[in-house]
Amino acid sequence: MKRKRPNPAAELHALAVKIHSLIYKVGDCLVWRGPTRRGQPFVKLRHERVDPRRVIRELALGPLKRGARLRVTCNEAMCCSPVHVTETMRSASMRLLRLVDFSGPHWLWRGARFPSGHGRAFYTRHAERAARALYRCFVGAVPEGCYIKVKCGVDSCVNPLHVRAAPAIGPLGLKRKIPTRDEVEKIRRAWKDGEKTNAQLAEEFNLSPSVVTRIARGTYRVGRKSKDAR
Repeated sequence: MKRKRPNPAAELHALAVKIHSLIYKVGDCLVWRGPTRRGQPFVKLRHERVDPRRVIRELALGPLKRGARLRVTCNEAMCCSPVHVTETMRSASMRLLRLVDFSGPHWLWRGARFPSGHGRAFYTRHAERAARALYRCFVGAVPEGCYIKVKCGVDSCVNPLHVRAAPAIGPLGLKRKIPTRDEVEKIRRAWKDGEKTNAQLAEEFNLSPSVVTRIARGTYRVGRKSKDAR
């Protein structure tokens, strides 16, 4: 016997009916009288606990932003009215903003830094540039094939208005690329033997001439591909 697939629309309708039966109106508030856990209302959907305030607000005003939290603005802690429930900034954003200096037009990063001077932040589990983290937080996801470029010229600035998502394109119109260790060794041998010019090596390995020069001189640091070049 085939197992029936769940119908999201039917489940949402049943959940809304269940939530409606567990709230009552007190003045302008819709007070929850159903089960609670650690002082917060919940209703079960399959085997998961769902916040009824989130369901009511999404049905009334549309979906919430990813990672957003809800805050009750009235004096009733169990109120589920979408008018009295507001969307708050995600906790990761608050943690990042504590490390920013807002005293001037530039949002200066006061936390850890990379050796290049750019801010170092943990918006998710992995370290990335602080400007990129603030861009993802307030603007949205970085488009594929782009990296975050600071327009104001201040490396420690993380103001989302002072950065932009620039296409990862090199000076020759070639896609930005991180050379591997084998390619670095080949470039150094070819440069030392004088077999090819700088421009020929740049075209062959799809790199900019400046990167080829740094590799040949031994000043290019071979490492893991950075997130800004992904």
